[in-house]
Amino acid sequence: MYVNLGIGMPTLVSNYTAPGVRIELQSENGLLGIGPYPSESEVNPDLINAGKETVTMIPGSSLFSSSESFGMIRGSKVDVTILGAMEVAANGDLANWIIPGKMVKGMGGAMDLVSSDSKVLVVMEHVAKGNKHKLKPSCSLPLTGQRVVDRCITDMAVFDFVTEGAEAPPTLMEIAPDTTVDAVREATGFDFQVAEPLKTMCPGMHAAVDVVEGIPGHSHSFLALGAPYDVMKFLTGDDTGLIKVIHVEKQKVERLGDRRRGEAVQRLCWAGPNYSEDAVAVAYASGALELRDAAGRVVSNASTAPDVRCLQASDAGLLTVSSDGTASLVAAWGKESSFSEQSYSGSAEATLEQFQLQAPVAHAAVDPSRPSRFAFGGLENDVKIYDLERKEVVWTAKNVREDSLCLRVPVKVSTLGWATKMCPSRSLITCTTTDGKVRIYDANSQRRPLFELLIGYLVGSGTGGYTGTMDDTKRPQLCSKVAQVRGDQWALLTADTMGIIREYDLRNLPKSEAASVPPGRKAHLKLANKELPFRRGYKGTMGAIRDLDVHCSGKALAAVGLGRFAYVFPTAGKQMLTKVYLKQKLNCVLMSSEAMIEAKKEDSKQEEGEEEQGEDDEVVDVQDDAPAETVADEVEEGFSDDGAEEMDGEESSKGRKKKRRKSFSRQKNEKRTKANN
Repeated sequence: MYVNLGIGMPTLVSNYTAPGVRIELQSENGLLGIGPYPSESEVNPDLINAGKETVTMIPGSSLFSSSESFGMIRGSKVDVTILGAMEVAANGDLANWIIPGKMVKGMGGAMDLVSSDSKVLVVMEHVAKGNKHKLKPSCSLPLTGQRVVDRCITDMAVFDFVTEGAEAPPTLMEIAPDTTVDAVREATGFDFQVAEPLKTMCPGMHAAVDVVEGIPGHSHSFLALGAPYDVMKFLTGDDTGLIKVIHVEKQKVERLGDRRRGEAVQRLCWAGPNYSEDAVAVAYASGALELRDAAGRVVSNASTAPDVRCLQASDAGLLTVSSDGTASLVAAWGKESSFSEQSYSGSAEATLEQFQLQAPVAHAAVDPSRPSRFAFGGLENDVKIYDLERKEVVWTAKNVREDSLCLRVPVKVSTLGWATKMCPSRSLITCTTTDGKVRIYDANSQRRPLFELLIGYLVGSGTGGYTGTMDDTKRPQLCSKVAQVRGDQWALLTADTMGIIREYDLRNLPKSEAASVPPGRKAHLKLANKELPFRRGYKGTMGAIRDLDVHCSGKALAAVGLGRFAYVFPTAGKQMLTKVYLKQKLNCVLMSSEAMIEAKKEDSKQEEGEEEQGEDDEVVDVQDDAPAETVADEVEEGFSDDGAEEMDGEESSKGRKKKRRKSFSRQKNEKRTKANN
């Protein structure tokens, strides 16, 4: 979907597009693919929007002349237009290009935009200076277009307009949480109808606005007219079939719908309209698939082969890949056409398209830059790329070079990822193994890996929890994630059976070349360590980490595993944000894109059965012969402050050591003074 952004308030939209909502933002001066506003280090004075503000470009963006840009607009290639306004009339008339008597440089492109076939959204303040009406029975300023406004979003309300057929009053669809219908009537110059039910606006990029009919891919307001409406949260799935929602700053744990008894939750994926967060897809160990709405109700289901290793969005639908090589596509889930304004409107029994891949499959990953293809592999089944359009394998990795005895080296594929969003010009694939290695492939240039790195190689010893020091045992890597962290940095995050989470810096990959020295030799390892430098480790986990996910802002990550805790870390700084005891072994985690705010150090009341774990709950006195289930039942589910206490303990320990060093130094100086005297 192509969306044009006007000058002023609409330009803020680029900062608030939700992950999974696939839209291309266009600027009429000749840019398609606008990114968020740049940081100080990213400012390029030659890259501006129509309002002459510096912007960034997303992968796949294109630059062209103004004439080509207006060719797109006049040729009805733009789906949605978001504009500011000076006045909007009750019948949908728009006035936004001139105030008589004031000097303007030109009428701009607004008239072309509103006269095209695109839907027109007006974003503006509800009243002008002096509390003068901007929403009027008729416009007093020169018109930009007649009956062109489909929707108007202000800081007080959301109105829908009738632009075809007989004129009718606008409809009030939503109001701000801090206002009333009477206050909106007083601030509005025309009469309007009130929708039933009348919804409350949720400030933030996820403002809950009904789907605008005829606008594909639009299920949320594009613009935040205030602070984020909710705090960071994420979903987890466990061995008993429970899906839980963890609200981090609220310190609250909720169940998402009913438990599917006897089934372990293996994978989670957002599957609302255009893969937004209005619905979530769930894959169970038996191969059962469910689509659940925001309230946790099962609205559709399907079935594929057991042991699902991948559940991700692709161009052809929701993709699942099982360990036996069975791949399935659920075309209806995640598609805008399958959702009505109220909920999912597709079939209760979803239709699957299945095909067979070479087995075994340990993991599969969809290319985020080209969702029509995915990589898969497992153990000795080397990495391959499958094209969903051509319906065939289009690339196969070649086994790594033989060792010094000319023996074949096992590949042992464990997890896969793509680094194409970081470098769209190369088909970079990351691969971790069950024998503690990371391989980097470039499918555009060769079949062999560019290089191979032993995880933990040449990492300093002494602080293994933070630095991820290599030990004598080659630890299998259970999960990995390529993500943008700390602003514009890209990283590969891996986690193993010991619960050690490591972060590797990917900044050198766009220019990396294939190593001339065979893998296994010290020269090769040193080169690999230089191309893929270790950045940091994350401390405080317990037990194997089965899955991890990174917040869309890149500021936090969540990890879950056998230790029954969900851990939340900041990507900048060493101290754990929080950890949550969830009673069962956890298999998967899925982070919401809701804004992350600074965690509060306040006690908050938990719901019944979800009390916060305090100091009295940390030690459970259990007999040696007591069954494990007894321990699980006696420890309450909820948030723990162990991480903070542990950090305080470390700081106090460091303080004591520092005092001892000072005392020892003082004693030595006193002895020297006495000896000199």
